[in-house]
Amino acid sequence: EEASLQEVFYRPISELSKGYHQRVGLAGAIIHRPSILILDEPTEGLDPNQRLSMRDLIKSLGQERTVLVTTHVMQEVENTCERVLLINRGQLVADSPVDEIFQLTPGLRKIYVEAEGNQIESGLSALDSVDSVQRLDPIDSRKRYIVNLSGSEDPRPSIFKTAASNGWILWELHEERMRLEDVFHTLTSENESERSLQKS
Repeated sequence: EEASLQEVFYRPISELSKGYHQRVGLAGAIIHRPSILILDEPTEGLDPNQRLSMRDLIKSLGQERTVLVTTHVMQEVENTCERVLLINRGQLVADSPVDEIFQLTPGLRKIYVEAEGNQIESGLSALDSVDSVQRLDPIDSRKRYIVNLSGSEDPRPSIFKTAASNGWILWELHEERMRLEDVFHTLTSENESERSLQKS
């Protein structure tokens, strides 16, 4: 029942879809009610509907026991898990709740700005928490920028004040969504750099 196999209970396993094969394996793993369940790539090879169903099942199982999911697909972690452990070459490089892990790499945060006015790029560059400003192709008279941040402070209130004091027309101002893949790449790259320094 926990693995939602009721509708295929009497069918031979050989006739079941990949998604149900995964569920049968899961049912075998939870039949003895383990307090810790380890799932290796549980959504691999599943179609989008089966993936959604498997995610819901994993979340449901996680309410009663610890479920450890190993995967190379970072989006699955974001969509399914409450906590992330990033491992690179057998070494733990991060252990954090999903919603807090992005704070480990503040330099990856970016703000998208779309505005009309004069000296926008220099005005954005002068703000405290801004590391650099990247100019994008304009849309008509609207200038577009990606603002790369150097710290954890949110510069949007400062950008709004700067826009108001300089008479800019602000069309859009939002934080670009960071991906767990970006965090993993940054943290594991730092880890590799440390290894290289230790060897030399």
